[in-house]
Amino acid sequence: MTIRDWDSRGGNWRLQVLTQEAVLAEWQQFLDHLVEMDVMNAPSVKRLVDGKILAGALGVKPGKWTGMVSPLSSTFSVPLAEET
Repeated sequence: MTIRDWDSRGGNWRLQVLTQEAVLAEWQQFLDHLVEMDVMNAPSVKRLVDGKILAGALGVKPGKWTGMVSPLSSTFSVPLAEET
């Protein structure tokens, strides 16, 4: 039983429960903020720019650098997704 495990480690199980509730409340606040910002589906948003498009726009060959730069370009594509 979890309560016995907490007590056996030298802590009061009531304090553990209060701590857990505080952590859950903070996570809920964070999730509410994400919902308010309308970014809950951000991982599923199609990227507007990929490495090939970026390299073509700059007139250079794609390479390792496009893999490093692509996540930076997606940083701007999430807030702008509704505008396109």
